Amino acid sequence: MHVALRTIRSWSVLSLAAVCLIQSASASTSLHASFAAAQSVVPTGSLDYPYRVAIDSAGNVYISNTEAEEVLKETWSQATQTYTESVVVPASYGLTTPYGIAVDASGNVYVADNGHHRVVKSTPEAGSYTQSVVTTTTTLSFPTGLAVDSSGKLYIADTGNGEILIETPSGSNYTEQALTYSSNFAQITGIAVDSSGDIFVSDIGNMAVYEEASLLSGYKLNRISWLAWLGKSSRQSIF
Repeated sequence: MHVALRTIRSWSVLSLAAVCLIQSASASTSLHASFAAAQSVVPTGSLDYPYRVAIDSAGNVYISNTEAEEVLKETWSQATQTYTESVVVPASYGLTTPYGIAVDASGNVYVADNGHHRVVKSTPEAGSYTQSVVTTTTTLSFPTGLAVDSSGKLYIADTGNGEILIETPSGSNYTEQALTYSSNFAQITGIAVDSSGDIFVSDIGNMAVYEEASLLSGYKLNRISWLAWLGKSSRQSIF
């Protein structure tokens, strides 16, 4: 039987930063990914514990510069092949430990303001940004990871509450769906969503990556385990 396998290798204990390889293969097939590319450093100002990055369709890079308590944008110029730095959320706004970051198709930038238990949205206006707070039904507790899909839905790894929140835009507000598996999640941090609506979260407490498979009837939770010594990926259905 052929199944879709996603090989996920963690880059850091606090990040979903991972390599996903989607193949059609049997469950017993070893999957390996290799990459050959030149590395370069994005020229920035003074970074102080940059925690997460996001990239928009134009190739611009957004950085949660955590200890500096700001969000930076590195705007790519195809003509000069260089970046120009600007500030999306200044330190004066009052972020405390900004972690996860995401950008939508309209250029809105979202940052998880972990220390203030909120998500801040920065809307581009006349060459600058205006900040507002995303209103959630749930009282957030140390949100860490963020993702946004092509329809503008915002996905929040609500770490302290052990749940995933899906915020769907509705006029100037959001409607919320909570996916709570507190008996399974220990400490979820990173989050990502693919083009099919499947959600992936990293759980550093369980040393695991979970998949919320999008189905017509809702979501199905799978635990994805990376068996490094065997070079295999496995998926275990939980609900």
